[in-house]
Amino acid sequence: MKRIGTIVENGVVTGLIHGPDACNQVIIVNGRQWRFDFDDRGGPLWLKKDGSTPRKNQCPPDRVWKVWSKWQKKWDKEQSQ
Repeated sequence: MKRIGTIVENGVVTGLIHGPDACNQVIIVNGRQWRFDFDDRGGPLWLKKDGSTPRKNQCPPDRVWKVWSKWQKKWDKEQSQ
């Protein structure tokens, strides 16, 4: 997770706000869009078509994971540069 905000009261940090490392990501598998937010520690959070509501089933078919794995390798490489 990356820090996306800090809560400060009277000049003192009282909290940190964290969120996904990558938001609003899309992969295409057999012509179908699969949307997700990605957290480096927690993996993908698969989303419905609206791009914000989590899917009830968070375990897509193997073919989706294969394409997602390619996305993750590319993302990891970009982050290390």
